[in-house]
Formats: sequence, C-alpha cells, structure tokens
Amino acid sequence: MATSQSGPPARHVIGTHESAYDALKVQFSDEEQVKLTLMINIINGWNRLSLGFGTWMEPAAAKAAARAAA
Repeated sequence: MATSQSGPPARHVIGTHESAYDALKVQFSDEEQVKLTLMINIINGWNRLSLGFGTWMEPAAAKAAARAAA
C-alpha cells in the first residue's frame, strides 16, 4: 500500500525515541548523520570479522603490546 507523505520518512524503529533523533540533529547535519551511521556500521563489521577470526585483542592488551614494541 503506497501513501503520499510530505517531509522526511517516519522512523518506526523498535527501541528508538524521537528525542534521540532530535539530539542528533542538533550536533550533525543530515549528511554528517549519514556518514556517522556508515562509519558505525563499518567499525561494527570490522569488529565482527575480528571476533570471528579470533584476532580480537582487549584494548589494554593492545596498548601494552604497542608500548612493548616501541
């Protein structure tokens, strides 16, 4: 069923609140929101690959290894 609608599409995502979108609009333009969303998804993807291949390192261990290598 197609309906005509003016303005941005409605956000019907479970667990989100309009106040979160409003707070985001204060800090980021529409283009920046898209870029931020894409970056979050890219980072999430890399983290999932890292876990899946067993290459995940705790941040404290990574910092210690970097200091030891320097």
